[in-house]
Amino acid sequence: MTIALLIALAGSLAAMAVIVRRLEQR
Repeated sequence: MTIALLIALAGSLAAMAVIVRRLEQR
């Protein structure tokens, strides 16, 4: 379960970073 939580957290952080970068590029 710990691995699943880490993957979920990493995925959410990566998604947020991508969204922020796209917004900044605009």
